[in-house]
Amino acid sequence: MKKTLHVVAMLLLFSTLSFSCVSQIIITIDTLDFQVQTPNTIQALTTKIQNVGTTAIPIIHLELSGSSDFAFSTSFIWPTVIQPGQSHNVNVYFGSHNVGEHIGQIDVYHTDSSTPVEVIYLHGITEDPNCAPYGTACDDGDGQTINDIENGLCECIGTPCPECINGILPPLTSTIVKLKLEGFYVHNNNKMRTNLNYFGLLPLQQPFNRVPYNYAGDESVTAFSISVVDWVLLTAHDSQGNILKQQACLLRNDGKITSTDGSEHIYWYLNEPYYISVQHQSHLGVISADLSFEMGKIIDFTDANSSHAQGQLKVVNGTPLLFAGDFDSNGIINNLDYNIWIQDNALFNQYVSWDADGNGIVNNLDFNFWDANKSKVGSDFINVGSSN
Repeated sequence: MKKTLHVVAMLLLFSTLSFSCVSQIIITIDTLDFQVQTPNTIQALTTKIQNVGTTAIPIIHLELSGSSDFAFSTSFIWPTVIQPGQSHNVNVYFGSHNVGEHIGQIDVYHTDSSTPVEVIYLHGITEDPNCAPYGTACDDGDGQTINDIENGLCECIGTPCPECINGILPPLTSTIVKLKLEGFYVHNNNKMRTNLNYFGLLPLQQPFNRVPYNYAGDESVTAFSISVVDWVLLTAHDSQGNILKQQACLLRNDGKITSTDGSEHIYWYLNEPYYISVQHQSHLGVISADLSFEMGKIIDFTDANSSHAQGQLKVVNGTPLLFAGDFDSNGIINNLDYNIWIQDNALFNQYVSWDADGNGIVNNLDFNFWDANKSKVGSDFINVGSSN
């Protein structure tokens, strides 16, 4: 009778608590990986359910699913209330006579809902005595993995390494790149306009996953710094112009290019010297003047005296700028670009390649940039296409 009254009292208490604080419950170690072991041995690991908020949180029950080779115990009796700053242990045990991989999970519920508020993931392997011991060095035959080892189940498993070549991580190098776009450039303050950013028109994911770039990178951001102008595509080329690597990056209004995490160093894992080209969706692309293989190589397309600026930029009032008007990004400003503009030349609040001045409005001002630069041809060394 007393136990029944206790449970009823706890449930009444739960009904008075705010469940908006569910996110304040955390699992200190949300994935428990049990070491490879021989059959019929037991291993125990411990994690905690912790309240990191300022409001008491009720916990109704925990539920184990998956492999029956896992078991658990707790340092508390359900139901309970975890006070702010308080934590409770969850002890998990693994042991099996069945050789192989075992998966399970413990769901943590704070109400009678069918949806858990937190999950503890469980993973264990029982080693096959007929296989090479866990941790034995091996070769999985995949050139894009490293640290290959036997997993205790007669399988050779490597750690994924997308940058690796034949199982070897190339040297790390970096470039610092600076340029300015003719269409976006504001002469009065020597910076580029950020209208596309200010009005929320910039896509959060890189925009070069289309013809003619066909770049499949997964670069994205959750928000832009107020100084970001637009996306640009950087490409590392070998001495013959072949594409080695590509990255979608962000152009700031001061002309500096950064990675999506804000770093001015654009890092590359490469094992040979390379050129760097930069492409923007409404301007002719540019490419560095010489091969580089050094850390922190500075490529400044805004310096009129730099070798990088010679012959491929438009100098206006002493400032080198990328030519505006290449709306189809094929490296030539011609009637094909005009055709794109003329078909839809009155747009407002749009992110499109024929908005040459980057203000989110398509009108005659964009045509004027194309008209001034028509017949201009970019570097034939810039290959548009997907990266290796």
